[in-house]
Amino acid sequence: MSINDYNLAKEKASFYCAQQDHCIFDIKKKLSQWGVDVTFYDDIIEYLIKENFINETRYSENFCLSKLHQNKWGRKKISYALSQKGIHNNDIQQGLAAIQEDEYNSILHKLIIQKAKTIKGNSLFEKKQKLIKSITTKGFEPTLIIKVIKEESIF
Repeated sequence: MSINDYNLAKEKASFYCAQQDHCIFDIKKKLSQWGVDVTFYDDIIEYLIKENFINETRYSENFCLSKLHQNKWGRKKISYALSQKGIHNNDIQQGLAAIQEDEYNSILHKLIIQKAKTIKGNSLFEKKQKLIKSITTKGFEPTLIIKVIKEESIF
């Protein structure tokens, strides 16, 4: 299917954005999937921004909170995912600022305690290294991970 009518494409994109927050990257991808003429992209995106259908700061804040709560991602992984979507660094920083420090630490503590129960290894050192590596891949900062391991007396 190809959408060659500017007004139809704009209306469809507006409806799509009204359902859930999206960033410019997501909209361009969706416009492409719909077969919208590439010459319409900039005008449609400009309209969506002007009408506040797209707000990348708002998107970034929602993305950060969602990935922390639902996927248990740390700041590094969240930041990387947003940068892959072309979100500006200022918007990423504002999104990360929406994360409450105590909530972030609480999720990290729970993740470490939960994962520590499943770690196997021949020595305490090996178990600790596996735990740190595992939680680091979720995007949490190694210094915080080590601090929590010490606080919780893991291993």
